[in-house]
Amino acid sequence: IIYRAMNRISVAACICVCACSASSVGGGTQRLFVNARLAGASHPPGSRSVVVVRKGNEAGALLDDATVVLRGGKLDRTVVPWDAIHNDYRLSGFRWEPAVRLEVTREREWLDATIDVPGATLVVSPLDGSNFVKADKQPLIVEWKDEHNVSTATTTVHLRTAGVDRTLPPGSISLVLQPEELTRVSDEKLTIERRVSVDLFGGALNSRFTAGTSHEVTFNVE
Repeated sequence: IIYRAMNRISVAACICVCACSASSVGGGTQRLFVNARLAGASHPPGSRSVVVVRKGNEAGALLDDATVVLRGGKLDRTVVPWDAIHNDYRLSGFRWEPAVRLEVTREREWLDATIDVPGATLVVSPLDGSNFVKADKQPLIVEWKDEHNVSTATTTVHLRTAGVDRTLPPGSISLVLQPEELTRVSDEKLTIERRVSVDLFGGALNSRFTAGTSHEVTFNVE
């Protein structure tokens, strides 16, 4: 696959998450370290991006003069601005598309890549505001789905009060929790986060592009 950027041509390896995947490790000069993260939430709703750009390698100086761009589908060329408070590039409220392209340029250095992002994560069970009774001695079945039935590489299940943190295998859509794993509380918060990622072929070692979506519900445990 041939990629063109800043009038340069680079031949880059290509990986596919699935048969129809648009995900690609992209190309570049391999002199910028980039760690890019996209996050979309169903509740509270919204999208955000955080991109760290360093000179040369993972320990290099932070760069505040790069141009960071997202695009894809109906998301037109969107510049992610420098955030002087956090020393990275940040943007919120952009359109969440099934595939997003990242482009980073600085003087003669550049990289690009594309990632298939998960659709909205929807918690199917337990429902928001529902009631779980430990005395019934039945397990809590936690279930979720992707709005477009997209499988993800990593899923994390977190219950705030119970202190449950589980990282599940690729493609997981449910988790069984025994009653003794839960804590009686009127507002237990359950968060499901699902992520995919690609290594950035055109960046310095360990450069990575990650995208994920999450959903939170609150329910009662008695």
